[in-house]
Amino acid sequence: MGLSIVLLPTEILAECFSLITPSAFVPGPLPIGSGDPGHEYFLYRSTLAALCLASKRCNEVAYPLLYQSVIVRNDREVVSLFFTLLVDFYLPTPKAGRAIRYFACLNTLGHHHTGIKELFARYKDNLTTRSYPSKAQRPKQKFLDHILDEIDSDKDPERLGMLFRLLAYILRYAPGIQDVLLQVPDNDYTPQDEGMGELLIALNSLSATVRLQCDPTIIDWAAIRRNHTSFDAISRGHEHMILGTRLDFLDVFLHTSVAHLEFIHDCGRWVWLFGRHVSHHNDDRNDSGWTIFEREHDEAANASLRLNTVQDLRLYDSRSAPFWIDRLLRYSPNLKSFTWTFCPHDWMKSYTFQDLGRLKPSMKVNEALLAGADKIERLTIECTEGICGPVTCLAAYNKLRHLTIDLPTLFYNPDNSESSLISEELQELSLGRLIPPSVETLELIEKSFILATMEVTAGNRDQILSALFTNLAEDRRAGTLPNIRRVTFRALPSPGASPDNALGHASQIQEWQGVLKRASVELIWAWQHTSEVREPEELQADDDWVYDDYDDLLGIYSPRRSFQANTRISLMAMLRSQ
Repeated sequence: MGLSIVLLPTEILAECFSLITPSAFVPGPLPIGSGDPGHEYFLYRSTLAALCLASKRCNEVAYPLLYQSVIVRNDREVVSLFFTLLVDFYLPTPKAGRAIRYFACLNTLGHHHTGIKELFARYKDNLTTRSYPSKAQRPKQKFLDHILDEIDSDKDPERLGMLFRLLAYILRYAPGIQDVLLQVPDNDYTPQDEGMGELLIALNSLSATVRLQCDPTIIDWAAIRRNHTSFDAISRGHEHMILGTRLDFLDVFLHTSVAHLEFIHDCGRWVWLFGRHVSHHNDDRNDSGWTIFEREHDEAANASLRLNTVQDLRLYDSRSAPFWIDRLLRYSPNLKSFTWTFCPHDWMKSYTFQDLGRLKPSMKVNEALLAGADKIERLTIECTEGICGPVTCLAAYNKLRHLTIDLPTLFYNPDNSESSLISEELQELSLGRLIPPSVETLELIEKSFILATMEVTAGNRDQILSALFTNLAEDRRAGTLPNIRRVTFRALPSPGASPDNALGHASQIQEWQGVLKRASVELIWAWQHTSEVREPEELQADDDWVYDDYDDLLGIYSPRRSFQANTRISLMAMLRSQ
């Protein structure tokens, strides 16, 4: 007589049952990029459901797998899941909610959901007619009546819609959740976005992955994981969050220990984070003319407003003006790494009409960065379009070890009529007077905002770069920059450059490398239109040197672009599960 599979140890039986589930769902996060989760998801759920009915032993093992990954696609499925978890919650030993690890709602948040209230009422009536013991039925009935009353009395139902409320309750019933994927509308910041954060602010259990996408445009999230350095922190056990799009969702995590924050195309207004009461303060001693009042009677929120646990803050393609950057840096006392890529033209979008008369929109980048001078060890600043330099405060960064910055932001003075450095200024082209002696690695990014010119290095490019690297070698030998050991130069090929020109330039690059090598500094030359660092001797005559405009580049030199497709932005937030 053959051995029954149900006699296997629980761990082995669970492993066998888990083979039924697609690898995309177990054990990793839910996939991004599919408006319909596909046939496989529902196929494996029906198989697991059948196993749950096969025997008590199979039920014990298959039931947690059945609810491990949950996807809802429409209002009916949202309402159905809510009632399933509600019934399960009041059982002597709840199982369904506690089993959920991965949850996705592909029903777009913020859209008007007609009929969801009627669906809810029908499910409620069906629940009350079932034969539950009176003691078990009474709390459910009272709770459901409360939700309906709350919806009916809502003065602004569009702001806090029923879908928001049901999702918030679903997440409350799933204390072990690790990964949440929500579909958000592809539009500007709206009151509905803030409302979702308000509903979820008490979810202490959301020490988990939360991802939001505007549209199913990124399918292979694993590829982004492999190519994006921000994921290095996961293997070290850090809490990690990536936030993007124009939806700011940080309110959800005010009560968690977030160490890494990454926003992609933030909305630029942070009033909701620092406190909702920002008012004018006429105090000559306050340089900004502003004070931010803390929320009353909420010590937990007040402590969180300072972002005490954040060590790594990254703002890609940011619309945050310098005033808000100054506040973010001030309220992050343990910040060690800061990345900010931006376009100054977007800053005005982060102010309302009322803000313009009260805040300090004239604050410069240099002023804003001063707030991080005494704590930041790794700094990345890149102005993606336009001019915002020069940044002269970096010498005050006494703990800075790794610096990445574009040349115009570091050197360019917009008050000068010339578009590039003139020969008389070459002798003053010294990094030693601009960056602190603590810097160990430096990455310089060459920019071209007009197709025919290169800012800073326009004109006699070789002469300018020769002065830059020669002065750097002298600063290293003189002890002005005693710790610098590596310089990476992200270079743009000249517009329309041919392979012959590129090969001819290789000898000049080797000469600069020799100058720095004699000062014990390594020079890495990287062409920005390639995804790899290439040594000059590796250049081949058949290489394609067709110039690509920098704003259209993809990959690690423009990380914000790898998260975008047709202006549709995807977002992910990752934290360590407790």
